[in-house]
Amino acid sequence: MEKLIMVSDKEAISQYTHNLKFLKSMKQFHRFNDSYFSSASSIRYEGDTITITMENILSDVKILRKPEFETVRYNK
Repeated sequence: MEKLIMVSDKEAISQYTHNLKFLKSMKQFHRFNDSYFSSASSIRYEGDTITITMENILSDVKILRKPEFETVRYNK
């Protein structure tokens, strides 16, 4: 997902921050079944260009670009 965001425009982030699409995509990509996550599950990811935070499985995810996003996004 980080690579997709790195090579896309700003709209790519909003595609994953609503309607629980981030969690649905994670389940599909990693082949997790519905019982893999619980109501207490949370995700914190910090990459080279973005941070992803999910507080629980019922909340939308927050994806933030780091300040150096534009300078490192194509250099990885």
